[in-house]
Amino acid sequence: MEELEVRQLQAAGLILVRVDQKTWKALEDTKRHGARFTLNYRHSAARLAKARSLALIEIDGLYLRIGIVRSRQAISSLDTRVAFDFVDEIEPGSLAQLLRNVETPTLRKSVVQLRAVGHVRQAGVISQMA
Repeated sequence: MEELEVRQLQAAGLILVRVDQKTWKALEDTKRHGARFTLNYRHSAARLAKARSLALIEIDGLYLRIGIVRSRQAISSLDTRVAFDFVDEIEPGSLAQLLRNVETPTLRKSVVQLRAVGHVRQAGVISQMA
């Protein structure tokens, strides 16, 4: 990865979203087959999802997808709807495999952060990567 690409990624932001297989199956059964969908979160978690940031979507630690945060909108006093778009499969298919392949020195801090949240297995949690 070139230095310019790294800076662009850091400026856009990166979040990790976890969903369980049941939720992912339901999203795949929608009109857009999981390529575009929305999920609701508490404001405190959704605040991390900024529009145009990159989203790694981990399905029960078994599969990995990548997409873009399209928008974030408050829908009640407690909840925010986050819209994801352009979601597609990526290789390698797990977060652990993906992190093993990162060699760019400027991304080491982000890799450490991703590994740290990678051990937390809470479905629906959004984690921000610097």
